[in-house]
Amino acid sequence: MSDFKKPIITKLTELNKIPIAERSKYYLADDLVATVGGFIRNDEPLIPVLSENHSFWVAPFWQDEPVVTPDPELQQLLDKEGDYFRKYIQQHPDFSFLLRATVVAKLEQIQSQLPSHLRLVLKAGYRPLEVQKWLFEDNLQYLRQKFPHYTEAEIYHLNLEFVADPENFIPPHATGGAVDLLLWDTRTEKPLDMGSPINYPDDLSWTWNMTNLTKEQRHNRIFLTELMTSNDFANLASEWWHYSYGDQYWALFFGEPNCWYNLCSDWHVQSHLIEN
Repeated sequence: MSDFKKPIITKLTELNKIPIAERSKYYLADDLVATVGGFIRNDEPLIPVLSENHSFWVAPFWQDEPVVTPDPELQQLLDKEGDYFRKYIQQHPDFSFLLRATVVAKLEQIQSQLPSHLRLVLKAGYRPLEVQKWLFEDNLQYLRQKFPHYTEAEIYHLNLEFVADPENFIPPHATGGAVDLLLWDTRTEKPLDMGSPINYPDDLSWTWNMTNLTKEQRHNRIFLTELMTSNDFANLASEWWHYSYGDQYWALFFGEPNCWYNLCSDWHVQSHLIEN
């Protein structure tokens, strides 16, 4: 980890002093996020999302080729989400890429605002709790090995910056309102360079940690952040790729008294009804 000083908000009085337009620069602590309730539209369905039905693209982690990097530890880490989803899909072969209906509609709206050469690429949407637990424990072990001098409490809180603990919090991805994404440039056939790999649990992945970024990387991060937050998505400050709508983090970020979405434990029922 770098010497980057993490701007973490732990009290509502602190958050209320920060304009909404500036809140993507601050990480909202899990204990504070957990105070938001409501779930007033939790009956909104999850729907299957396929590229052929939308103007944006869908390329979930479980369809990715293995990451190629000279660092084998990093390669294994960045492949983990795809590995765990493939394991889950073996057990649940009818699983597909799912999001809440409103989230899908808003992503279509965002795609329409982009230059013709740019595409939103969705990498993760709804994440079952089983997959969440696997990822949480795996990343916890990775951080223990990387920082052997840290206390267990320090490792735990560091892990929360990148993977929500499903035992103590409602994981944003488990609500169907969160999405991991990147921007793809059709002219170069490459994603826009954001300065760190997607899913990399390191200070470099904090959206506004731009100390060691190039001018292009800084521009790309700001562009994506402003695009998404101006369309009502909340950015998780520790992950430039993570945005959510309707979950507890979103409600706190935008000052909403209630959130819309709770856990989605019945995805198989909802998606079957939509398809039929």
